[in-house]
Amino acid sequence: MLNVLLVDDSNDKIANVIKTIRLVSEKIKVQVVVDFISAQSSLIQTKYDLLILDLNLPVRQGEIARIEIGKNLLNEINRKQNINSPNYIISLTQYIEESQNISDIWITLHYTADQDAWKQTITNLIKHILKSKNYNDSNLELLKPTIFFEGKTDERIFLEAINIYKPQLLDQITLKSDTGAGANWVARQTIAWAHALHKDKKQENSYLKAIALLDNDGSGKIAQDEINRVIKIESAESNTFKIFKLSTKYARHIISYKQKGIDLQVCLEEMFPIEYWKIANKNNWLTANINIDRFLTDPKKWNKMETSLKEYISSLGFNNDEMLYLNSFKNEYKGAFVDLICKLDNQEKATALHCFKELINDCENYLLNSRKGN
Repeated sequence: MLNVLLVDDSNDKIANVIKTIRLVSEKIKVQVVVDFISAQSSLIQTKYDLLILDLNLPVRQGEIARIEIGKNLLNEINRKQNINSPNYIISLTQYIEESQNISDIWITLHYTADQDAWKQTITNLIKHILKSKNYNDSNLELLKPTIFFEGKTDERIFLEAINIYKPQLLDQITLKSDTGAGANWVARQTIAWAHALHKDKKQENSYLKAIALLDNDGSGKIAQDEINRVIKIESAESNTFKIFKLSTKYARHIISYKQKGIDLQVCLEEMFPIEYWKIANKNNWLTANINIDRFLTDPKKWNKMETSLKEYISSLGFNNDEMLYLNSFKNEYKGAFVDLICKLDNQEKATALHCFKELINDCENYLLNSRKGN
């Protein structure tokens, strides 16, 4: 298996580069990261055959991208002993004038979406690497249907739920997340997966499938829209994945909230029964949601001049315990909450995780249903 690290924060460019790589060979694994920190961490952990680097990078996801950051990464590769130097490096940038004389060893290519010169260079280099290393089918890493999560806590909880309800599933799928990943990370990994068109070795004329598991909040909506923007409906790529969103289909205990006038956003924590929110509240792990009025199904019914928001919500028929769901978990305590769940005995854990049972079944049906009978 030829290992490629693609460092870029443009989903359209990621899709274009991976399509180019896919046309060369199936014997290629592409890992996608978006910033200096993630790239450096990946290079410390793994020896790559090829690094394709957009020089215009942020230090961390969400920060401002600068050419100097990409240059710094190249310098760190040369300077630090704990970083595995890739066998080959290509700088692929839209800012060709600012990227001149970056290296006297590695080439810099001008990226434009509507031209093919850069594609041919990457294609030729990958063909050379494959030939020189004499890759064959025995080198191929066995890929499995995959679920992408917004964060490590989501992955840990899902893993615990699988162990309780369907442990045999663990050998058949892969769970993936990253520290501080977020919905954008899920979108980017899904786009990369789709454009790789991984063939299912167990099912003729079929692709391996992936699931983008997203919270049902604003960030999840943005990620969903971005995936649907980049991957066209009825394309081959669209047949390789499905977006699953946490919802009241699974968290049935909060269905009544919408009936009373509150449309809660279902994230990981909302999947747990109220008993565990009471524990979180006792431990001071919760914080009041800002702008909770955005969850009102009919905000016009709230007379702001005469009634406080808390009084209005109370008038909708929520008791003190039920109003705990109107809070959110403090980021610094989400890990502690997951630790609490993971330390429960199996009987208590099954109670805490019962909302994940149907979600796991849905994931299994989508990822593996086409393989049944093989």
